[in-house]
Amino acid sequence: MILLPLRLCLAYVLLCAVLGFGSAFVVPSCASVTGARDVALVLGAGIRKDGTLSPDSATRTEAGAELYRRGLVSAVHLSGGGAVGGTTIAETMARHAMDHGVPESAVSWEGRSQSTLQNALFSLPMLPEDATIRVVTEPYHALRGAASFLAAGRPSPVCAAPRGDTGAHDWARDRLRETAAWGLNILRGSAYGISALLGRADTLPDWVLE
Repeated sequence: MILLPLRLCLAYVLLCAVLGFGSAFVVPSCASVTGARDVALVLGAGIRKDGTLSPDSATRTEAGAELYRRGLVSAVHLSGGGAVGGTTIAETMARHAMDHGVPESAVSWEGRSQSTLQNALFSLPMLPEDATIRVVTEPYHALRGAASFLAAGRPSPVCAAPRGDTGAHDWARDRLRETAAWGLNILRGSAYGISALLGRADTLPDWVLE
């Protein structure tokens, strides 16, 4: 009887690892996509203590800006909570996008989200209901980004920005973190989906979505 729960736990961990590691092999790069969408929705990935973007936040933002310059989107929306010196990740990303050729009139951002699901839940109400979206993130996070927008009720294609140069140690750490994040996201997305079906999504505690 003890072995069955253990096997189920191991199978769940393996599933999360496969989803995290496999993401990079099934999601197209942003440089390779050709289909036009209305908005590039860029997911944040942290900010440094000195107020500069983490490598992944920077490369994701630059990939969204490149989609704009190529004429594949008409607007760029940045999403990411957390702040340094009162400036949120998303606001810093927005400035970075403008530095890379996106006019201020084509930029929007939200700076409250603390999870990928919240990236979707907080960003989608800010965009037109009929706007088509391409989610921009890094390769190993891409499938989780797609799953979060599916859970939020707005399935959207995802493309992968080049991964920021963070070194081998950070690469290993990030992959383990991605496996753990999948484990939480499956539970988080399921809780939100069930609550939404019951019309009770607004009653979920914040900690469930974070």
